[in-house]
Amino acid sequence: MEERHRKAWLDQPVPALGGLTPRAAAATPLGRERLEALLADYAYRDRQREPDERVDIEDLRKLLGLR
Repeated sequence: MEERHRKAWLDQPVPALGGLTPRAAAATPLGRERLEALLADYAYRDRQREPDERVDIEDLRKLLGLR
């Protein structure tokens, strides 16, 4: 289920990305900058979660072509 949610997130508009989907944001320099900030925030919040509840940030970066 987590993988399905993660892949669906890639194509959902995100307010923090100016309403763009993560995939669309990854296609522009400003979008990539916003994505990196958003993923950094996710990583920060993950430190306070249980290991089995954490988001695989590096996987998201790979799926978006950021690594």
